[in-house]
Amino acid sequence: MEDLGPAEYFIGVRITRNRKEGTITLCQDAYISKILKRYGMENCYLVNTPMAAGATEFMVPFNGQATVKDTKLYGSKIGSLIYLAI
Repeated sequence: MEDLGPAEYFIGVRITRNRKEGTITLCQDAYISKILKRYGMENCYLVNTPMAAGATEFMVPFNGQATVKDTKLYGSKIGSLIYLAI
């Protein structure tokens, strides 16, 4: 075993420690960047929740049909968000 100093990353989570304030912050910004890049959304627009006025112009309208590919892609995106939230 070897002491590598204070932990900065652990299983993809960035660890920031402020000894003066006695706080530890965990951040998943690397994972967020990874999933945004995976789905071609690295240059996406920020939208407030609940949505700000005019945000609907960036939404894709639903025409009542979805292909199997679209359904799987949607499930993959939602799964990535659920993993991030948990």
